[in-house]
Amino acid sequence: MAQIDESRISKNAKEVQNYERDLKMGFYLIKKDKLLFNRHILQIQKILEGNNAGFRTQSGTILKNALTGDIKHIPPQHKDDIVRLMDNLECYINKDLDTFDPLLRLAIIHYQFEAIHPFHDGNGRSGRILNVLYLVYKRLLDLPILYLSTYIIKYKQDYHRLLSQVSNNGVWNEWICYILQGIDQTSSATIQRIKDIDIAIKYSKDLVEILFSHLSIGESMDKALRVMGFSDKERGRKQTLHSFRGTFRSLCDTYQKEHNATFEVKEAVLDHRIGNSMVAAYLHKADYLEEMKALLCWWADFLDRLKTSS
Repeated sequence: MAQIDESRISKNAKEVQNYERDLKMGFYLIKKDKLLFNRHILQIQKILEGNNAGFRTQSGTILKNALTGDIKHIPPQHKDDIVRLMDNLECYINKDLDTFDPLLRLAIIHYQFEAIHPFHDGNGRSGRILNVLYLVYKRLLDLPILYLSTYIIKYKQDYHRLLSQVSNNGVWNEWICYILQGIDQTSSATIQRIKDIDIAIKYSKDLVEILFSHLSIGESMDKALRVMGFSDKERGRKQTLHSFRGTFRSLCDTYQKEHNATFEVKEAVLDHRIGNSMVAAYLHKADYLEEMKALLCWWADFLDRLKTSS
């Protein structure tokens, strides 16, 4: 199996990788322990930040507006207060201390976690992972696939403003509505994304079926491509799976008028990425899902025509 050179992975890519590991580990721990403990949260933060610092032990943490320098929030300073408040939060997470709907409790839990701000760094990401795991714990999700990060980042100013309103004025209604709206929008987007992935898998399956329909026992996938006509004997060219991407691009360019896909959409289908930024890692393909689906529909039709004529 090929080994990945960890030294060549960008910081942003590592953060995404750690985020994925945290979700999978948290999901496993909840399924195993049937509860969501502080030790789970500490383990999540350890992987996310790559250190074992645990809860804050030193005072002096103040949250400020990056542009104006104004103080937004002063979280608990003493380590004993942080531990006490996190123990209280753990109790609230795992015990039915009120009759609120779990989604309302999620809004309360997220506020409490961010207000306590238990870690030196990684509180926002840890809090968003906690959101997903809580929904799994309450059996509202079978898998940890509802990511509020995109919604929160998109409406970041409202996020901080509403957090402050709860802290300063005890105004909960707007904050709860904000979280519920995020869950609603993210759920709809996630359902659509799952449908798009299912379509992409279907078309990939169609391609594999066509390839194997040209194979006999002991023959290779490259032989199937040759039988399908993806070669130029006169020029001595041999089409292989490795170069099949190039064929796909060429055919897309040749039949451009049939599908009208842009260069960016074709690159997304070919899995070519732009840069190494966190945004690209999370959102690049999502930007072209509808266009990718249309191109893949054309590709499936093209393969059907090829299959019929062979």
